[in-house]
Order: sequence, then C-alpha cells, then structure tokens
Amino acid sequence: MKLTAKSRYGIRAAIELALRWQKGPVQIKIIAENENISLKYLEQLLTQMKSADLVQSIRGAKGGYYLTKSPDQITLYDIIRVIEGPIEPVECMSGMNICGDCERCAVKDISQYMSDMIADELKKHDLKTLAEKTLELRNAESEKANG
Repeated sequence: MKLTAKSRYGIRAAIELALRWQKGPVQIKIIAENENISLKYLEQLLTQMKSADLVQSIRGAKGGYYLTKSPDQITLYDIIRVIEGPIEPVECMSGMNICGDCERCAVKDISQYMSDMIADELKKHDLKTLAEKTLELRNAESEKANG
C-alpha cells in the first residue's frame, strides 16, 4: 500500500490540530503555513474530515478547526479511511467482480489478510502519539539548528 500525498497531508493537518488540542480552534491559514500545504487543497481535506466528524469548524475572526475527539481516540486508520476510502490492496475487495474471476481467485484470501493487517497496524497509531513524536522531532531540529 502506498500512502498518497492526500493522506499524508491529511495526517499532517490532523497532527497540527492535535498539537493544539483544547487550546481553541486553529485557523486553516496557520495549518497551511506550518505544514506547507496549499490553502485550497487543505480546505478540501478538512471538509472531508469534517463530514466524517473527525474535525469541526467555527466561523469568524477567532474561528478555525478543531478535533471532535481527543487525539488519543483518532487513529491513522480513521484519517486514511476518510480521505482514501476503504483500505483494499486490490479492487475486488470492495465486492466488485472486476476481473470476473473473484469466486475462484486464490489471491483473494491473501488480499483480505493484507488489508486486515494494514488496517490493524494503522489502528495502533493515534494522533496523540504522533503529535508527541512531532514535538520531539521539532525540538531536536531546533536544538540542532541552534547548535
């Protein structure tokens, strides 16, 4: 499975929100600048996450986006599924018999196993842990730059 740019940007935006958990809404402009994501693209990602109730927004000068749940309750799986859809290594996993051989395909079971393993691994990684790791990496980078 290859993580698309769309998923990576969505995860990074969610981490930015996790870093500011319970500190009020974060303006989309701040997320875009901090993560070097185009404002228009970020709006699309946050709209997807909003429709899945992962984030919420408040309008106005002091408005912005915030997580709807604690960062330790939102996993990589939650974000990727919202942005990419079901995690399926091959198209036939969705029930569509694309090649016409779905019923007699020996690879189908392996594909299902792979899908389950990927999902299980993504569910182990929550935003709280990723935000903590992000802070750790940023601090190390800052210390290195300051010599």
